[in-house]
Amino acid sequence: MAGFIGNFLFFTQGSTLYSLDVKSNKLTHHKAHNDSITRFQIVSSTVYTSSSDGKICVWTLPNPVLIDCSAPVRMMAVTPTHIYFIRGSVIHINSIDLASYAISPQMLFKNEVGDCIDLSTTADYLNLVVLQTRCVKVLNIASGEKREYTHTLPLTSLTVHPQDAYITVGDASGP
Repeated sequence: MAGFIGNFLFFTQGSTLYSLDVKSNKLTHHKAHNDSITRFQIVSSTVYTSSSDGKICVWTLPNPVLIDCSAPVRMMAVTPTHIYFIRGSVIHINSIDLASYAISPQMLFKNEVGDCIDLSTTADYLNLVVLQTRCVKVLNIASGEKREYTHTLPLTSLTVHPQDAYITVGDASGP
């Protein structure tokens, strides 16, 4: 889990976020979580992390914002306006409005993410992409419409193209 903002490389290890100034080689550690970081994402020059400690951190340095999600956060996907996450053994997606940092009481896509392996967004931030054991689901955030693509082998990895409408998956057959 790593990504750049300007001259800074951000990466995680355990429960710590690190930033490396590639010009000066200065390494700084940032601590907000008490348990392992489960997801890391950069959107609109802001770093977001989720953790087994049940918190999501919006790294608005020097004062990060911690959002208590009440259970370990397994998956997280971020858009410029919302954080979408799956916590504990929950079989739906929750959302956080980035304007208020409030967790919405509305459950999204109930019973659609039970065996979720990965969660991402499309490049246009209009859809959530859910990788499951034998299928990929593309869930439209606004309409709730679902497209499902099944596969014969167990799926293991997911990558969404950063600009175009492409999704790449890996399966158990390997390279």
